[in-house]
Amino acid sequence: MKVLFINSLEPNQADFYFLGLRKILGEHNVIEYPFKPLYHCFVRRGALVATDLNGNLVVKEDPKSGTLRYAYSGFPLPRISGILGPRQYEIKDFPDVSQYDLIIIAFLRGATPLILGRILRSSRKTPPIIFIDGEDDCYVRKVYKETKVLKYFKREVLTRMPADIYFYLIRPIRSLVSQKVKISKTSDSKYLCEPFSVALDGLFTKIEPLNITIPDYGFRPTYSDKVYDLSYISNITSPLRVKVYYALRKIAKKHKLSAFIYLGTRFGFGIPWLKYRDIIAKSKLSVAVPGAGFDTLRYWEIPYHGACLVSWRPWIKIPNNFIDGENAAFFRNINELEEKVLYCLKSDRWESMAREGREHFLKYHTPEKRAVSILSYLSP
Repeated sequence: MKVLFINSLEPNQADFYFLGLRKILGEHNVIEYPFKPLYHCFVRRGALVATDLNGNLVVKEDPKSGTLRYAYSGFPLPRISGILGPRQYEIKDFPDVSQYDLIIIAFLRGATPLILGRILRSSRKTPPIIFIDGEDDCYVRKVYKETKVLKYFKREVLTRMPADIYFYLIRPIRSLVSQKVKISKTSDSKYLCEPFSVALDGLFTKIEPLNITIPDYGFRPTYSDKVYDLSYISNITSPLRVKVYYALRKIAKKHKLSAFIYLGTRFGFGIPWLKYRDIIAKSKLSVAVPGAGFDTLRYWEIPYHGACLVSWRPWIKIPNNFIDGENAAFFRNINELEEKVLYCLKSDRWESMAREGREHFLKYHTPEKRAVSILSYLSP
Protein backbone atom coordinates (compact mmCIF):
# COMPACT_ATOMS: atom_id res chain seq x y z
CA MET A 1 0.00 0.00 0.00
CA LYS A 2 1.23 3.49 -0.89
CA VAL A 3 -0.04 6.46 1.13
CA LEU A 4 0.01 10.18 0.29
CA PHE A 5 0.11 12.08 3.59
CA ILE A 6 -0.99 15.73 3.30
CA ASN A 7 0.16 17.79 6.27
CA SER A 8 1.18 21.35 7.15
CA LEU A 9 4.77 22.44 7.76
CA GLU A 10 4.07 23.33 11.39
CA PRO A 11 4.78 20.64 13.99
CA ASN A 12 1.60 18.88 15.12
CA GLN A 13 0.33 15.58 16.49
CA ALA A 14 -0.20 14.17 12.99
CA ASP A 15 3.58 13.85 12.77
CA PHE A 16 3.44 10.81 15.04
CA TYR A 17 0.62 9.24 13.00
CA PHE A 18 2.94 9.61 10.02
CA LEU A 19 5.71 7.92 11.99
CA GLY A 20 3.42 5.02 12.92
CA LEU A 21 2.26 4.53 9.33
CA ARG A 22 5.81 4.56 8.05
CA LYS A 23 6.91 1.96 10.61
CA ILE A 24 4.10 -0.35 9.49
CA LEU A 25 4.19 0.24 5.72
CA GLY A 26 7.83 1.28 5.15
CA GLU A 27 9.35 4.73 4.68
CA HIS A 28 9.07 4.66 0.87
CA ASN A 29 5.38 3.77 0.98
CA VAL A 30 4.27 6.77 3.05
CA ILE A 31 5.13 10.05 1.31
CA GLU A 32 4.23 13.47 2.69
CA TYR A 33 3.23 16.50 0.66
CA PRO A 34 4.39 19.18 0.84
CA PHE A 35 7.94 18.30 1.85
CA LYS A 36 8.29 18.50 5.65
CA PRO A 37 11.88 18.76 6.94
CA LEU A 38 10.92 17.25 10.33
CA TYR A 39 10.36 13.93 8.52
CA HIS A 40 13.87 13.91 7.03
CA CYS A 41 16.15 14.44 10.00
CA PHE A 42 19.67 13.04 10.20
CA VAL A 43 22.52 13.19 12.70
CA ARG A 44 25.40 15.59 12.11
CA ARG A 45 28.22 15.85 14.66
CA GLY A 46 26.07 14.28 17.34
CA ALA A 47 23.04 16.54 16.83
CA LEU A 48 19.78 16.00 14.98
CA VAL A 49 19.41 18.32 11.97
CA ALA A 50 17.38 18.70 8.78
CA THR A 51 17.43 20.89 5.69
CA ASP A 52 14.77 22.18 3.31
CA LEU A 53 14.76 21.29 -0.38
CA ASN A 54 17.23 24.10 -1.08
CA GLY A 55 19.74 22.76 1.41
CA ASN A 56 19.08 25.41 4.07
CA LEU A 57 19.40 24.20 7.67
CA VAL A 58 15.92 24.45 9.22
CA VAL A 59 16.13 21.92 12.08
CA LYS A 60 18.90 21.94 14.67
CA GLU A 61 19.09 20.15 18.00
CA ASP A 62 20.48 21.47 21.24
CA PRO A 63 21.76 18.18 22.73
CA LYS A 64 22.06 19.64 26.23
CA SER A 65 18.35 20.45 26.49
CA GLY A 66 17.04 17.80 24.10
CA THR A 67 15.10 20.40 22.13
CA LEU A 68 14.94 21.28 18.45
CA ARG A 69 14.90 24.69 16.83
CA TYR A 70 12.65 24.48 13.79
CA ALA A 71 12.23 27.28 11.26
CA TYR A 72 8.46 26.72 11.00
CA SER A 73 7.81 26.76 14.74
CA GLY A 74 7.79 29.70 17.13
CA PHE A 75 8.83 27.56 20.08
CA PRO A 76 11.40 24.79 20.70
CA LEU A 77 10.30 21.19 20.14
CA PRO A 78 11.18 18.03 22.06
CA ARG A 79 13.80 15.95 20.31
CA ILE A 80 11.27 13.20 19.59
CA SER A 81 9.55 15.59 17.11
CA GLY A 82 12.42 15.05 14.70
CA ILE A 83 11.90 11.90 12.62
CA LEU A 84 14.86 10.15 11.01
CA GLY A 85 14.07 9.73 7.33
CA PRO A 86 15.37 9.46 3.77
CA ARG A 87 17.28 12.44 2.38
CA GLN A 88 15.68 12.02 -1.04
CA TYR A 89 12.19 13.34 -1.80
CA GLU A 90 10.40 11.93 -4.84
CA ILE A 91 7.57 14.43 -5.49
CA LYS A 92 8.62 17.18 -7.89
CA ASP A 93 5.28 18.81 -8.74
CA PHE A 94 1.72 18.46 -7.47
CA PRO A 95 1.32 14.73 -6.76
CA ASP A 96 -0.55 12.44 -9.13
CA VAL A 97 -3.16 11.15 -6.68
CA SER A 98 -4.01 8.18 -8.90
CA GLN A 99 -0.60 6.68 -8.06
CA TYR A 100 -1.58 6.17 -4.41
CA ASP A 101 -3.80 3.66 -2.65
CA LEU A 102 -4.83 6.04 0.13
CA ILE A 103 -4.78 9.78 0.80
CA ILE A 104 -4.63 11.07 4.35
CA ILE A 105 -5.38 14.74 4.91
CA ALA A 106 -4.13 16.00 8.27
CA PHE A 107 -4.18 19.33 10.05
CA LEU A 108 -5.80 22.10 8.00
CA ARG A 109 -3.25 24.86 8.23
CA GLY A 110 -0.94 26.62 5.79
CA ALA A 111 -1.44 25.38 2.24
CA THR A 112 -3.27 22.21 3.28
CA PRO A 113 -6.84 23.54 2.69
CA LEU A 114 -5.92 24.56 -0.87
CA ILE A 115 -4.34 21.14 -1.50
CA LEU A 116 -7.44 19.44 -0.14
CA GLY A 117 -9.69 21.50 -2.40
CA ARG A 118 -7.57 20.65 -5.45
CA ILE A 119 -7.66 16.92 -4.66
CA LEU A 120 -11.44 16.94 -4.18
CA ARG A 121 -11.88 18.73 -7.53
CA SER A 122 -9.48 16.41 -9.35
CA SER A 123 -10.81 14.61 -12.42
CA ARG A 124 -8.29 11.81 -11.95
CA LYS A 125 -9.22 8.59 -10.21
CA THR A 126 -9.06 9.46 -6.53
CA PRO A 127 -8.19 6.77 -3.98
CA PRO A 128 -10.01 6.63 -0.63
CA ILE A 129 -9.50 9.76 1.47
CA ILE A 130 -9.22 9.78 5.24
CA PHE A 131 -9.38 13.11 7.04
CA ILE A 132 -7.72 13.71 10.42
CA ASP A 133 -9.03 16.77 12.22
CA GLY A 134 -6.02 17.57 14.37
CA GLU A 135 -7.12 20.99 15.61
CA ASP A 136 -7.36 21.35 19.35
CA ASP A 137 -11.11 22.02 19.48
CA CYS A 138 -14.36 20.07 19.54
CA TYR A 139 -15.96 21.07 16.25
CA VAL A 140 -16.41 19.20 13.00
CA ARG A 141 -15.97 20.89 9.63
CA LYS A 142 -17.66 20.75 6.27
CA VAL A 143 -15.11 18.17 5.19
CA TYR A 144 -17.38 15.68 6.95
CA LYS A 145 -19.97 16.15 4.19
CA GLU A 146 -17.56 15.40 1.35
CA THR A 147 -18.53 12.06 -0.20
CA LYS A 148 -14.92 11.31 -1.17
CA VAL A 149 -13.91 11.35 2.49
CA LEU A 150 -14.23 7.77 3.73
CA LYS A 151 -13.62 8.41 7.42
CA TYR A 152 -13.30 11.48 9.59
CA PHE A 153 -10.98 11.11 12.60
CA LYS A 154 -11.19 13.54 15.47
CA ARG A 155 -8.71 13.96 18.26
CA GLU A 156 -11.54 14.85 20.63
CA VAL A 157 -14.96 13.21 20.55
CA LEU A 158 -16.95 14.28 23.59
CA THR A 159 -18.72 11.70 25.73
CA ARG A 160 -20.13 14.32 28.10
CA MET A 161 -20.19 18.07 28.53
CA PRO A 162 -17.04 19.52 30.12
CA ALA A 163 -16.79 21.75 33.14
CA ASP A 164 -16.06 25.44 32.44
CA ILE A 165 -18.58 25.32 29.60
CA TYR A 166 -17.94 28.95 28.58
CA PHE A 167 -14.20 28.43 28.22
CA TYR A 168 -14.42 25.18 26.24
CA LEU A 169 -17.46 25.75 24.03
CA ILE A 170 -18.70 29.32 23.81
CA ARG A 171 -15.32 31.06 23.62
CA PRO A 172 -14.04 28.86 20.75
CA ILE A 173 -17.22 29.54 18.75
CA ARG A 174 -16.55 33.28 18.95
CA SER A 175 -12.91 32.70 17.98
CA LEU A 176 -13.86 30.54 14.99
CA VAL A 177 -16.40 33.07 13.73
CA SER A 178 -13.73 35.78 13.93
CA GLN A 179 -11.24 33.60 12.06
CA LYS A 180 -13.86 32.77 9.42
CA VAL A 181 -14.33 36.46 8.71
CA LYS A 182 -10.57 36.94 8.24
CA ILE A 183 -10.27 34.09 5.72
CA SER A 184 -13.53 34.59 3.86
CA LYS A 185 -11.69 35.87 0.78
CA THR A 186 -9.61 32.71 0.26
CA SER A 187 -10.83 30.33 -2.44
CA ASP A 188 -11.13 27.27 -0.20
CA SER A 189 -12.17 28.93 3.05
CA LYS A 190 -15.08 26.51 3.45
CA TYR A 191 -12.55 23.81 4.38
CA LEU A 192 -11.10 25.86 7.21
CA CYS A 193 -13.20 27.01 10.17
CA GLU A 194 -16.89 26.37 9.61
CA PRO A 195 -18.20 24.34 12.55
CA PHE A 196 -21.72 22.98 12.31
CA SER A 197 -21.95 20.77 15.38
CA VAL A 198 -20.19 19.58 18.48
CA ALA A 199 -18.59 16.16 17.94
CA LEU A 200 -20.50 14.06 20.45
CA ASP A 201 -19.91 10.32 20.66
CA GLY A 202 -22.29 8.41 18.39
CA LEU A 203 -23.80 11.51 16.77
CA PHE A 204 -22.07 11.22 13.38
CA THR A 205 -21.41 7.82 11.82
CA LYS A 206 -18.37 8.92 9.80
CA ILE A 207 -16.51 10.28 12.83
CA GLU A 208 -14.12 8.12 14.85
CA PRO A 209 -11.82 9.12 17.72
CA LEU A 210 -8.07 9.28 17.11
CA ASN A 211 -6.23 10.37 20.23
CA ILE A 212 -2.74 11.82 20.18
CA THR A 213 0.32 9.84 21.16
CA ILE A 214 4.07 9.93 21.66
CA PRO A 215 6.65 7.54 20.17
CA ASP A 216 8.38 4.78 22.10
CA TYR A 217 11.97 5.97 21.67
CA GLY A 218 13.49 3.38 24.00
CA PHE A 219 13.23 5.20 27.31
CA ARG A 220 13.40 2.85 30.29
CA PRO A 221 12.11 4.15 33.65
CA THR A 222 13.73 3.26 36.98
CA TYR A 223 10.95 2.80 39.52
CA SER A 224 13.32 2.74 42.51
CA ASP A 225 14.86 6.11 41.61
CA LYS A 226 12.02 8.42 42.65
CA VAL A 227 12.78 11.94 43.87
CA TYR A 228 9.26 13.42 43.96
CA ASP A 229 6.06 12.14 45.51
CA LEU A 230 4.16 14.32 43.09
CA SER A 231 4.77 16.44 40.01
CA TYR A 232 2.63 18.78 37.98
CA ILE A 233 3.94 20.60 34.91
CA SER A 234 1.64 22.58 32.65
CA ASN A 235 1.16 25.87 30.86
CA ILE A 236 -1.54 28.36 31.79
CA THR A 237 -3.96 27.42 28.98
CA SER A 238 -7.17 26.78 30.96
CA PRO A 239 -8.85 27.90 34.20
CA LEU A 240 -8.84 24.28 35.36
CA ARG A 241 -5.06 24.08 35.15
CA VAL A 242 -4.69 27.15 37.33
CA LYS A 243 -7.17 25.79 39.88
CA VAL A 244 -5.32 22.46 40.09
CA TYR A 245 -1.96 24.24 40.36
CA TYR A 246 -2.96 26.10 43.52
CA ALA A 247 -4.74 23.05 44.93
CA LEU A 248 -1.65 20.86 44.52
CA ARG A 249 0.55 23.44 46.22
CA LYS A 250 -1.76 23.34 49.24
CA ILE A 251 -1.92 19.52 49.22
CA ALA A 252 1.86 19.21 49.04
CA LYS A 253 2.38 21.70 51.87
CA LYS A 254 -0.37 20.23 54.06
CA HIS A 255 0.91 16.66 53.79
CA LYS A 256 4.63 17.52 53.52
CA LEU A 257 5.05 15.90 50.12
CA SER A 258 8.17 16.19 48.00
CA ALA A 259 6.71 17.89 44.94
CA PHE A 260 7.65 19.65 41.71
CA ILE A 261 4.75 21.95 40.79
CA TYR A 262 5.17 24.30 37.83
CA LEU A 263 2.79 26.51 35.84
CA GLY A 264 4.29 28.11 32.74
CA THR A 265 3.06 30.84 30.44
CA ARG A 266 0.49 30.23 27.73
CA PHE A 267 2.98 29.54 24.94
CA GLY A 268 6.10 29.03 26.99
CA PHE A 269 8.46 26.09 27.11
CA GLY A 270 10.11 27.04 30.37
CA ILE A 271 11.56 23.61 31.21
CA PRO A 272 14.06 22.00 28.80
CA TRP A 273 12.68 18.77 27.43
CA LEU A 274 15.29 16.46 28.98
CA LYS A 275 14.68 17.99 32.41
CA TYR A 276 10.91 17.83 31.86
CA ARG A 277 11.14 14.13 30.99
CA ASP A 278 13.35 13.36 33.98
CA ILE A 279 11.06 15.17 36.42
CA ILE A 280 8.13 13.00 35.34
CA ALA A 281 10.26 9.84 35.36
CA LYS A 282 11.46 10.58 38.92
CA SER A 283 7.93 11.19 40.21
CA LYS A 284 5.76 8.60 41.92
CA LEU A 285 2.64 10.44 40.76
CA SER A 286 2.28 13.01 37.99
CA VAL A 287 -0.86 15.01 37.27
CA ALA A 288 -2.38 15.76 33.83
CA VAL A 289 -5.19 18.29 33.34
CA PRO A 290 -6.88 19.45 30.09
CA GLY A 291 -5.62 22.74 28.69
CA ALA A 292 -7.10 24.60 25.72
CA GLY A 293 -8.27 21.21 24.43
CA PHE A 294 -9.21 17.93 26.04
CA ASP A 295 -6.48 15.56 24.84
CA THR A 296 -2.98 16.40 26.09
CA LEU A 297 0.50 15.02 25.45
CA ARG A 298 1.11 14.76 29.19
CA TYR A 299 -1.73 12.26 29.50
CA TRP A 300 0.41 9.84 27.43
CA GLU A 301 3.87 11.01 28.49
CA ILE A 302 3.31 10.34 32.20
CA PRO A 303 2.67 6.57 31.96
CA TYR A 304 5.33 6.16 29.26
CA HIS A 305 7.96 7.72 31.50
CA GLY A 306 7.05 5.46 34.40
CA ALA A 307 5.01 7.66 36.72
CA CYS A 308 1.51 6.89 37.93
CA LEU A 309 -0.96 8.93 35.87
CA VAL A 310 -3.28 11.12 37.96
CA SER A 311 -5.71 12.79 35.58
CA TRP A 312 -8.93 14.73 35.47
CA ARG A 313 -11.49 12.15 34.34
CA PRO A 314 -11.54 12.56 30.52
CA TRP A 315 -14.51 14.17 28.82
CA ILE A 316 -13.58 12.52 25.51
CA LYS A 317 -13.78 9.03 24.05
CA ILE A 318 -10.50 7.15 24.38
CA PRO A 319 -10.62 3.57 23.03
CA ASN A 320 -8.75 1.19 25.37
CA ASN A 321 -8.38 3.95 27.91
CA PHE A 322 -6.58 3.58 31.22
CA ILE A 323 -8.71 2.19 34.04
CA ASP A 324 -9.21 4.13 37.24
CA GLY A 325 -7.67 2.32 40.18
CA GLU A 326 -5.78 -0.20 38.03
CA ASN A 327 -3.30 1.70 35.85
CA ALA A 328 -4.29 5.34 36.51
CA ALA A 329 -6.13 7.50 39.02
CA PHE A 330 -8.93 9.77 37.79
CA PHE A 331 -10.50 12.63 39.75
CA ARG A 332 -13.51 14.89 39.18
CA ASN A 333 -12.95 17.62 41.75
CA ILE A 334 -10.25 18.95 44.06
CA ASN A 335 -11.37 16.92 47.07
CA GLU A 336 -11.17 13.72 45.04
CA LEU A 337 -7.74 14.76 43.76
CA GLU A 338 -6.43 14.98 47.30
CA GLU A 339 -8.01 11.63 48.22
CA LYS A 340 -6.50 9.85 45.20
CA VAL A 341 -3.03 11.33 45.75
CA LEU A 342 -2.91 10.32 49.40
CA TYR A 343 -4.31 6.84 48.76
CA CYS A 344 -1.81 6.05 45.99
CA LEU A 345 1.14 7.25 48.09
CA LYS A 346 0.19 5.78 51.47
CA SER A 347 -0.83 2.39 50.07
CA ASP A 348 2.19 2.24 47.74
CA ARG A 349 -0.21 1.46 44.90
CA TRP A 350 1.53 4.08 42.78
CA GLU A 351 4.32 1.71 41.70
CA SER A 352 2.13 -1.11 40.38
CA MET A 353 -0.20 1.44 38.74
CA ALA A 354 2.78 3.13 37.11
CA ARG A 355 4.14 -0.16 35.76
CA GLU A 356 0.76 -1.28 34.48
CA GLY A 357 0.07 2.16 32.99
CA ARG A 358 3.27 2.03 30.96
CA GLU A 359 2.52 -1.52 29.78
CA HIS A 360 -1.00 -0.42 28.82
CA PHE A 361 0.33 2.53 26.82
CA LEU A 362 2.81 0.36 24.91
CA LYS A 363 0.11 -2.21 24.17
CA TYR A 364 -2.60 0.15 22.92
CA HIS A 365 -1.42 3.71 22.34
CA THR A 366 1.88 3.99 20.42
CA PRO A 367 2.06 5.64 16.96
CA GLU A 368 1.99 2.16 15.41
CA LYS A 369 -1.28 1.41 17.21
CA ARG A 370 -2.73 4.71 16.00
CA ALA A 371 -1.69 3.78 12.45
CA VAL A 372 -3.45 0.43 12.78
CA SER A 373 -6.61 2.30 13.86
CA ILE A 374 -6.45 4.50 10.76
CA LEU A 375 -5.92 1.63 8.34
CA SER A 376 -8.54 -0.62 9.94
CA TYR A 377 -11.35 1.39 8.36
CA LEU A 378 -10.29 0.66 4.80
CA SER A 379 -12.35 -1.92 2.92
CA PRO A 380 -10.67 -5.37 2.94
